[in-house]
Amino acid sequence: MQQGDEEAFAWLLKRHAGNLYAQALAYTKSSEVAQDIVQDVFLKVWAGRAGLGKITSFEDYLFITARNRIISVMRKRLTLPVTDGMEELISENSPSAEQQLSLKQAEMILEKGITLMPPQRQLIFKMSRREGLSYAEIGERLGISPSTVKGHIIQALNFLRDHFRNHGELPAGLILLLHFIHQR
Repeated sequence: MQQGDEEAFAWLLKRHAGNLYAQALAYTKSSEVAQDIVQDVFLKVWAGRAGLGKITSFEDYLFITARNRIISVMRKRLTLPVTDGMEELISENSPSAEQQLSLKQAEMILEKGITLMPPQRQLIFKMSRREGLSYAEIGERLGISPSTVKGHIIQALNFLRDHFRNHGELPAGLILLLHFIHQR
């Protein structure tokens, strides 16, 4: 596909489009939006095909690209005006004030935990979990091996798990931590 082979691209599309569509549909709850996301992801893959040789895991790359596109779409939805019918649906499915407070506290504990990690580990964690970079990309940028990056991520996640346990915030904290764990 790197050389512009459309058949190879069609094979990748056929192989991965269904999973990406299901992922996008689960978050957006809209078939049209999910289809648009899948199309956008594969357009990005095609446009960046020359750099695909640097990617160690194409499936991880697709997952991260789709996740980032879903987040972007969801953020844009938050800026749309809310109609009366949407207000009722939102209020029925919105977390309670107690749940929101618990989540906010867990986010604060998470941020504090990140600041307590050694600087190199903080940087690697943020590059992986917030910027969506692969271990290989992080390693290349920092001049370290991908296995060293992976070791830092494992240590960071273990540290954060213990940090949440020490602060008595396991339920909401685990939700946040699971979110970070499943990004890889």
